[in-house]
Amino acid sequence: MSNKFWNGVRGHEAAKHLFETLVLNNKIPSGIILIGDHGNGSDYLALKFSHLLQLSKSGILPERDTLPIRFEEPFIKYIFPLMSGAGEDSKSDNPFSKLPKDTIDNIKSEIDLKNKNPYYQIDLPKANVIKINSIRSIRTYLSINYDDLPYRTVLISRAEEMGDEPQNALLKSLEEPPEKVVFLLTTSNVSSLLPTIRSRCWEVKLPQLNDEDIYSILTEEFCHSPEEVNAVIPFAEGSVSEALHLIESDMNLITEKGMEILTHATAGNMSTASEKMDELTKEAGEQSLPLFIRFVLSWFKDAFRYKNEDCKLVMPQYKERYEKFVTRFPDVDFNGVVYKIETLNKVMNDSYMNRSGIQYRLFFELASVINPLIKQYTKNKVL
Repeated sequence: MSNKFWNGVRGHEAAKHLFETLVLNNKIPSGIILIGDHGNGSDYLALKFSHLLQLSKSGILPERDTLPIRFEEPFIKYIFPLMSGAGEDSKSDNPFSKLPKDTIDNIKSEIDLKNKNPYYQIDLPKANVIKINSIRSIRTYLSINYDDLPYRTVLISRAEEMGDEPQNALLKSLEEPPEKVVFLLTTSNVSSLLPTIRSRCWEVKLPQLNDEDIYSILTEEFCHSPEEVNAVIPFAEGSVSEALHLIESDMNLITEKGMEILTHATAGNMSTASEKMDELTKEAGEQSLPLFIRFVLSWFKDAFRYKNEDCKLVMPQYKERYEKFVTRFPDVDFNGVVYKIETLNKVMNDSYMNRSGIQYRLFFELASVINPLIKQYTKNKVL
């Protein structure tokens, strides 16, 4: 197939090849689960697969995608987390019937943004579950006569937000799948789905996007400047959503202030480091600590790369600092440092400790990086 069909969808070459193979062999499963971070364009990939099903004829794949990018019926039934309405009846098959007009208008606006930019992540206040009403609405969609369509697709985005009741309702459709209907589920946590649902679906793992893909998406689809994008890519961890969050968080401020905090912490100046962290928190908000930890991890990984003459630095602007550090402290156990900070980061993400406890432990670990060497080198400032 010409790559022109997949224009706009970055990465996921293995999944694209699989979809093409399924169509060519006319072996379309009734259910597919796309597993990966929601910031990797999984909804967009699912939509393009639905177009592929529509446009392929007699085992011949289309050269181009001629269908509009619309997360709407009749080609695709798009289901995503919604808020609950006052007095909502779970037996209804209309998830919007009890929502106020301004909320429905907001939902329509979010869908419009998604249609204009398929990488956009719908953001609705208090929309944290996929309602049983939304799953019941599938029956209405399937009852409408669309005989002129080769296939119809039901896309359930963020499927991990389904509780047991919606999942059991979905299971009934998967157990007796309608002809020429494909259920596509996107999720970042496949273990949250019932084993009976997983057993009736193909599972396709989607890897993180590489830096080049994220750069293209953020500059072309979201129109951010190269400077903004380059500042956050090292910390985005292959996620478009995370990169956008970092841009909003002003990552330049985090790295600028973070370098100052890191300098004081490694020198053992705990009180000064804490004061500087408090100042950063006032400017950047509560997300400053997890972002600072991510910055610290990137810094030490870069210093290790520099020591091993690896030119692929995540933050090349600190090259002189890396040189100074590894020259003064050649015996630092970089792998051990990174492991301890990554472990602390996981503890923070799992909410086992409060912010002040995490911060104290982090500064202690940073100070202990070179503390045994301080007398030997008689240095007060190390970076």
